[in-house]
Amino acid sequence: MIPKNISHKDILKAIEQIQANGVPEKRVATKFNVRHEGKLYPPKYAIALANIYANGQELPAEDFSGGKEANSFLEKLGFEIVADPKSISMWPLQAHSWEQFSANLAITHSDKSSFIHNGTVIPQALRDFFSIDILNMDDDIPVKLHWSGIEYKAKLTFSSGRTWLFWGENLTEELRRLFPYWYESFKNNSEIKKLPPIFRFEKQPYSGSQYYLIDIVSQSEIQQDVDSELAEEQGANLLEGAQVTFFGKRYERNPVNRMKAIEIHGTKCKVCGFNFEQVYGERGRGFIEVHHTKPLYLGDEEQEIDPKKDLVPVCSNCHRMIHRRKDEVLTVEQLQEMLGGGNRVRSLK
Repeated sequence: MIPKNISHKDILKAIEQIQANGVPEKRVATKFNVRHEGKLYPPKYAIALANIYANGQELPAEDFSGGKEANSFLEKLGFEIVADPKSISMWPLQAHSWEQFSANLAITHSDKSSFIHNGTVIPQALRDFFSIDILNMDDDIPVKLHWSGIEYKAKLTFSSGRTWLFWGENLTEELRRLFPYWYESFKNNSEIKKLPPIFRFEKQPYSGSQYYLIDIVSQSEIQQDVDSELAEEQGANLLEGAQVTFFGKRYERNPVNRMKAIEIHGTKCKVCGFNFEQVYGERGRGFIEVHHTKPLYLGDEEQEIDPKKDLVPVCSNCHRMIHRRKDEVLTVEQLQEMLGGGNRVRSLK
């Protein structure tokens, strides 16, 4: 945390030191700057240096966070904080096992804490995503997590210089049931050679406590879906003797691309809102088809794929309607219009 005895005068002395010696490459600001007499300075580095004049030594970077914590402190001392124009395209933001794609979407790999200690560590760079203000974090912050139709209570807490998201034992028990391999591996400290399931957090507008839709994406399930599609297709070809032409199948079936697309967009159909798990239960968990927004034929040259822009999750029905006419492949927006506009979930009566 930032020592409260750092004064306006101490910050001015730090700015003078920066003017004389410059800013180390690793301390350059990436999102915000403090503006003083028309010039810009990195807020966190300025505070770290100011601590020399207030308390006799530079404040270690790991003792406090940039962003909201540093900016709020400086604003209270009367300094102006301005956004760095380059930060407009700051996404994706990576920090430790976390990756943030937008102001409302972030993912992280599950770890031992997720399966054993009912929670996960929030890195400093993700504190803004969880609306954490360390300066005013005297009490735990209540959080609601919504997963597979069930709401779980959780909390954000600050302890020993680290921010934690803790949830109840009921959520951990469900994780252990659905992913027994990972639970046993973490419990027994076994050697792990593949990526664990990924938590996907989608922030929702809510007037009360913080509210997040969560999804859990498993690399093994993605690979299983790809293998099942390929096996079905190969069997059909052998029986019918037909050569099949696909739109982007080699890209949609690349497990890496498919995994990333689901991490970013989730498992709900972007056209109609259909969710396989809500209808089929555990057998439908984690399943969705992935549609390439550009028609790509099997014989084309390889192209670089951006899962965020080029791949979208769609249900089987919508996918077939998009591709039903090879000379008229629809866009997601066009099919939404056919359904009456917007994402509406189908009624299964």
